[in-house]
Amino acid sequence: MKKLNVVMLYLMDWSASLGGEHYYATLKYYDKNGKYQIIELTNILTQKMATYLNKKERCDSYSKGDESLRFDTSKDAIKVALRKCKELGVEVDLILTNSPFGSVSEALWGDKRIVKRINQLYEKANEIGWYSHPKYPVKEQDDKMSAIDMEFHKLIGKNNERYSR
Repeated sequence: MKKLNVVMLYLMDWSASLGGEHYYATLKYYDKNGKYQIIELTNILTQKMATYLNKKERCDSYSKGDESLRFDTSKDAIKVALRKCKELGVEVDLILTNSPFGSVSEALWGDKRIVKRINQLYEKANEIGWYSHPKYPVKEQDDKMSAIDMEFHKLIGKNNERYSR
């Protein structure tokens, strides 16, 4: 199986806060020299978004073309992440979120079949539970989670140097 070039996109959903309805996004990956890179992504405001923000925040400080840390949707953040990777010369086969370095993560972008299977594993892991679960004895839960992790790492190419550090 091909080793996938995996990057991480950490999304912070601000929709739960009072009056919030946006995301912040951070891109994390290993560069060609094996150095871990962390980049806070920015979005360029459209006239519509600048007008909206000025009205919402009762100010006049936002303009079309301004950089902002806000993203309207996770899809907007994914588009900017892909553009940033291309700009930096980072090959991307798969974008994951959450913390995959020990366990299965949600897939946000990539080959549809792989994304679908990873997300099925992610849902199954959430159903089983990451910690002790009254539905499963501890050993059974550990065995189920280990099987999920093994399949996940096989799908992404466990030996992928950019991923497995």
